[in-house]
Amino acid sequence: MSDEVKHVWDVVLTIVTMSGAAIAFCFVLVQWRRGQAWQRAEKLDRFIEKFESDELLKLGAAILDWTDRRISLRGGDLTVKNKEALLALRDHRTIKKQSADTDTAVDDDGPMFPGEQAKLRDAYDALLSFFERLELSISTELIDSDPARAYFSYWLERLVTFDRHRDDDGSILAGKTPAEMVAIYIKTYSDPHCIKRLCERFGIKIEF
Repeated sequence: MSDEVKHVWDVVLTIVTMSGAAIAFCFVLVQWRRGQAWQRAEKLDRFIEKFESDELLKLGAAILDWTDRRISLRGGDLTVKNKEALLALRDHRTIKKQSADTDTAVDDDGPMFPGEQAKLRDAYDALLSFFERLELSISTELIDSDPARAYFSYWLERLVTFDRHRDDDGSILAGKTPAEMVAIYIKTYSDPHCIKRLCERFGIKIEF
C-alpha cells in the first residue's frame, strides 16, 4: 500500500471516527434535553398539585373566583363575603382595631381584623408566597414559562385585579379600588418586583 493510499485511508477513518463521535454526542444531547424537559414538567406538576391541595391556596383561589361563597375547610366551614374580602386587604399600619361584630374602633384588646379577615389574609399571603416561588422557578429555568402561564395566569390576574370584588360607592375601601388595595398589599407584605416580573411574563397588566 502506497503512502498516498494509506494517507487517504487515515483520513477516511478519522472522518468516520469523528462522525461517530458527533452522532453519539448529538444522541446524548437529545436525551439530556428530553430529561431536562421531563424534570421541568415534573416540577410544574408539583406546583399544580400544591396549588390544588394546599388548604390556604384553595381558600385563596375561592376568594379570587367568587364574590360570596361558603367554603368547607378542615377546621370548619368559612363564609367568604365581598366586604370581608376587601377589608382584609387593608394595611395594618393604617387602621385601628375593630370590634368583631361591628365596624367601630375598640381598645387594644380587640382584633385588628375581625371576623374571617385574618384567615383571608393568611390565604392572600399564601398566594403571594406561592407566586413568588413560581417566578423564581421560572427565572432559574427550573420550569418552563409557557406551560406555567397556561395554568396559573388566570389566578394571578384575578389576584392583581381583584375583579370579582367590587366597592362601587367607595364605602368599604375609602375611595380606593380593589386593584389599588391589592397593589398596596403586595408592596407592604410581599415582593412587588417578583410579582411584577411574573405578571410581565404572563402578559398581565398590573397597576404598580
